[in-house]
Amino acid sequence: MRYIFPFLLLCFFYFNVCIGQSYRYKNETLPVEERVQDLLQRMTLEEKVGQLSKELGWEMYEKDGEHVYVSKKFKGSDS
Repeated sequence: MRYIFPFLLLCFFYFNVCIGQSYRYKNETLPVEERVQDLLQRMTLEEKVGQLSKELGWEMYEKDGEHVYVSKKFKGSDS
């Protein structure tokens, strides 16, 4: 019973320090530059290139379960 309070206190600090700071880009109180820098550091090279090469954004792809395909809209067909 006497170990419950220190354990809960440790959990509180863990979630506030480790988890809270791990998503700085989601913290709306931080400056935009700091949030952008945090997000860019988390992104892989493939994710960064992918963001730059999206002509139609998410409309460029269709997802069927686990498979991702180029959309009909991207191919030039609306049907």
